[in-house]
Amino acid sequence: MILVVCVTSFAGGKFIVPNTAFEIEDEGTFESLFHATMLRASSSLDSYESALLSSENILKVKVREKSDTQPIEVSKLHMPISLCTDLDRKFVEFVVDSNNNSSSNACLSSKTNAFDTLMQSQKKLHLPSKIMKVSMMGPEKLYNDIIDWIAPIDNGWTLDQKEIGSKIISTLRNALWYIDHAHEKFKERGCPLPDVYKAFQGYNNYKKLRHKQPIVTVMKLNELCNDLSACLSFPSMNSVQHKTLYVHLESLLSCLIKYRDRLQKDNERHKTDYHVRSEPSFQPEHDSACQYIPCVTNVDITYQLLDRTISLSEDYAYIDLCSFAPDDRLKRRAYIKDIRLSRPIMLYRLAYGGNVGTLNFVWTVPPDESPERSTQNARVIAEILQNVPKFSTRGMRQDFINKYNKYVKTPKSVLRHMYHELTETEMVANTQDQQEVNDRAAEILFSGDDTDLLFDLRTLNGNNTDTKFGEFFNEMGKYFEEKIMAVQERRHSDELYLPLSISVEDLREQIQKRVPQGTAIPSSETIRLQFMPHNPFQQTALKYTGRFNIKFRVQTRQARVSHQDGKYATMLFRYLKEFLVQYRQHALFVCMDDKAVVPIGEPGIPISTGVRGHNKVMAPASGPALVATDHDFHNAGIIPSVAFVSDIPVNPNDSFFQGKIYVTVKDKIFQHSTPFRHATELLRIIRNNYSDEGVDLDVPILCLMTDGGPDHRLTYETVKASLVLLFMQADLDMLIAIRTAPNQSWINPAERCMSILNLALQHCALARDEMPEQYEKMIKNKSTLNAIRNAAECNPGLKTAYAESMKGVLTTVKDRFQRMKLKGEPVKVYSGVKELLIEECLKMVTDVTGASAEKINLSACTKDIRDSKEFQEFVNMHCVSTHYSFQIMKCVGEMPCAYCAVHGVRLPSDVIESLSFLPCPVPDANGEHYKCFKELYGKEVDDTHRPSSTKSSDFGEDSQNADRTNRDLLKAPKARDIIKCGECQKPRLIYSSSKLSRDEENALRRLKEENSYTCGDEIDSSLGFVVRRCISCVSSVEIAYYSAHLKSYVPPVCVYCGSEDDLMDDNEEYIIQLYAHYSTIRPLCHACRGTGLEAKTWGRKFFKKS
Repeated sequence: MILVVCVTSFAGGKFIVPNTAFEIEDEGTFESLFHATMLRASSSLDSYESALLSSENILKVKVREKSDTQPIEVSKLHMPISLCTDLDRKFVEFVVDSNNNSSSNACLSSKTNAFDTLMQSQKKLHLPSKIMKVSMMGPEKLYNDIIDWIAPIDNGWTLDQKEIGSKIISTLRNALWYIDHAHEKFKERGCPLPDVYKAFQGYNNYKKLRHKQPIVTVMKLNELCNDLSACLSFPSMNSVQHKTLYVHLESLLSCLIKYRDRLQKDNERHKTDYHVRSEPSFQPEHDSACQYIPCVTNVDITYQLLDRTISLSEDYAYIDLCSFAPDDRLKRRAYIKDIRLSRPIMLYRLAYGGNVGTLNFVWTVPPDESPERSTQNARVIAEILQNVPKFSTRGMRQDFINKYNKYVKTPKSVLRHMYHELTETEMVANTQDQQEVNDRAAEILFSGDDTDLLFDLRTLNGNNTDTKFGEFFNEMGKYFEEKIMAVQERRHSDELYLPLSISVEDLREQIQKRVPQGTAIPSSETIRLQFMPHNPFQQTALKYTGRFNIKFRVQTRQARVSHQDGKYATMLFRYLKEFLVQYRQHALFVCMDDKAVVPIGEPGIPISTGVRGHNKVMAPASGPALVATDHDFHNAGIIPSVAFVSDIPVNPNDSFFQGKIYVTVKDKIFQHSTPFRHATELLRIIRNNYSDEGVDLDVPILCLMTDGGPDHRLTYETVKASLVLLFMQADLDMLIAIRTAPNQSWINPAERCMSILNLALQHCALARDEMPEQYEKMIKNKSTLNAIRNAAECNPGLKTAYAESMKGVLTTVKDRFQRMKLKGEPVKVYSGVKELLIEECLKMVTDVTGASAEKINLSACTKDIRDSKEFQEFVNMHCVSTHYSFQIMKCVGEMPCAYCAVHGVRLPSDVIESLSFLPCPVPDANGEHYKCFKELYGKEVDDTHRPSSTKSSDFGEDSQNADRTNRDLLKAPKARDIIKCGECQKPRLIYSSSKLSRDEENALRRLKEENSYTCGDEIDSSLGFVVRRCISCVSSVEIAYYSAHLKSYVPPVCVYCGSEDDLMDDNEEYIIQLYAHYSTIRPLCHACRGTGLEAKTWGRKFFKKS
């Protein structure tokens, strides 16, 4: 805030300090503004004028909107300067008394100078500034109210002691905030707070915030007491000016110490006495009393409600006084003491202690004493004792649990429940976690259909009354003995887990091969029930026999991450389903995806596949040893590429997960996934299984769905070229390829095949064979895939030797996959194709389009293919490309192109006339849903409604919290490297608190090789670096990318699209004109400039007016 300040003399209105502009913060006061003015003007004033510049001489403070408008007077100097903002006033005038002879004479006599004046201002006392916010939370309001409370009793602290004052007020605020809800509790426990603090209540409104009531603990009180004691120990607090505040703080400290000591004493007494007793603290024969109270004629108004109630009851029918007596302890005691009713009564008092207190009961009796009355009173007392809650000590419960836990393998939560049921005592948990466990145990035991669940399981274990499948199960037992360990009758041993068989069906087939022909074979369900149940507390556990002390489990879980285009891409898949159903007689639907890389260990060091059952293997001491090492010690791996050919249903709402699975197993180093390799391998599957003559696809329409990885991203020119290859080689009339949104691969039906393949890989540890020594030395220190590939280019024999070392493990994985089935259909497995075959298939694209083989080849990049004019002409003529789809269709009409003239349309004429490109989703009129397929089919493809195509600041809460947590890291000096988005290819910055270590660089290098990062993705924090989360593919390149310390090793890219190509040169007229007015111009490419985008600038140059 900028203010214009002046100081004038009261006599004559002479300017002592002329109008001066100040830029100050809103948190100051008018007094601080005056001192700032004094410091600014002290060098230009004489000693007399300097003497006048003291806040003691200020007579008036005026504020004006303009220098010549009517002023408004400020009443107090300590009022905040923010008043000027509220009143929209920019001019401030201080009027001082120039006739103050005492000040002037003292000035002249002592020859006071500006330095003395400054020293006096340093000794001036000030209270800490208040918190100035529009909306304040409870602690902030309490802080400001404490300052208002201190103002009349304490003048504050000097500027040198400013931090001490803030510390004292903050400590007092923390203490009052913590005990805000407990004022009454302190009073009830004999530790009432001083009267001066009674006003500080209601700030911590936990009920309004829907929080639990805070618990006052000894630990926190001890912390607050230490902080208050430290504040009172400050030397400045011993001065006379702080005496009143010191007394108030000391009284609060004494109260807190007294309550803390009482809590500590109670806790100690409970731990060392009550909780360890072998008998309950409540003994009715010692802690009860029964008293006869005669009737009175006039009943006090206090007891009229109770009197009316008891007059309607029968003799010896007891009434609990809890609902009649006051809640306050003292008033309740007086109520019980003076009770007199219109009928004679017996008052029975039962002291429980603790938080229950004393229970009081009354019942009417005849006025005459008799043996009958004594007998009836004893009966009523026995009935009361039967119904009141009973409690036991922790020591009693612990003795019971320790005694029986040695002999029965039952959870302690069940034993605790058994104890309370047998003793009929109330179940009181020691902790909140124990209470939750007790509740779950009670629900399992008493909410089921059969309360004898546990006992039935014990009687069923090991029974073998049916001998029909005895021979089969005996052979199964021998199989376990051979493969795992001797399975004997272990009624009290740990359960064993099966890490060998892939599935129950696979186990059944293996045992079936071992038994003689004609042996009765049980069903898979019968075999499954011979194992131990997963959860012995479930109702289904009654069906298990427990013949084999083994559990069988498979884990099939998948994490899902949301994306703003998720619904858009899902709707596009819905359109494709309806398209397939409409042309189901002429179409083939293939879903493709790469399974996660199967890690392969180095020779002699097998590595686990990472796929395991729900539980870890628990082997006995004499069992087999685990020999799989950690995943960080490998470079080799196997890529299983899945092609799922779906049986198209008759209704789009039916399941598309019916069909056959084809898996191509290949080495990840020298047969890594590329668009051309995927197209060639799919072409082989089509020709082997879906082609009559072994060349063209039987049906003329092929629809593909992929997960959108870097080898399937439909916006890449290499992917488009691979689809054109597939279109030509299979002689298709139409090819439609769609992909899922980022992190939404679970929508792809091929993803569901992965759980089947996981069965084949669970509990496996794999390693490749050893190569000759010279080749092992070549790759020994190579930590990345590119390093090994570069070494193979220099040494041709390395690639052959490496392929030979991988042959055995590839065969093992293929054999395990071939044992899998999808609904009775076996999985068909292939090996990776040779590069020579890929080149032969790709040659057709160059021959048909006339493109140069230098532009379109296996090593071609996006720029090369984009520069091929012949290929781009074919794409523009036959294809429609959007962000999530790429479609190719033959020419339909009287003037086909050369390719379509030779390879004519195969579809019937009536079908080809209705054939059209697959539409993109378009929102309906309300904007809440997308239009249906029939409403859009046949119209022009419109991709403008894709959510990610427009800029948005609506990022998820997780992303915002992550950037807020890492805000100190997300700065230009902490940028260490870049990673490119696999979706938009824009460089995104990698941030770290320190220079990346070798391990972190290797982790980042592997992440780059996977090319799986997309804008806004989360990177595992354990890697040691982070990225900005609140960013999308539409966002421009971060400004920190162009910082000075990154320029030396990152290439210049367009600030909008991230492209390194075709950037505008500094010599171009547009850039020259910008440099005339700005010092820095961010790079801009010609393509973005052609769309009308302006260059981003920084550092505007200012020129003096001539």
